[in-house]
Amino acid sequence: MLEERWQALTFRLEAIETAIERLERRLWLAVFGVVSVILAQGINELIQMSSGG
Repeated sequence: MLEERWQALTFRLEAIETAIERLERRLWLAVFGVVSVILAQGINELIQMSSGG
């Protein structure tokens, strides 16, 4: 009885760990996406300033 409960708990914890890893990966992708957009806008402004001046 106790062994079955322990196995079920272990299974749930592994599932939660997998979900957290996926979520973490998505968060990092979102962070890198936002940073790349900000960098692209900054570079674009620098190009416009140098060609306009």
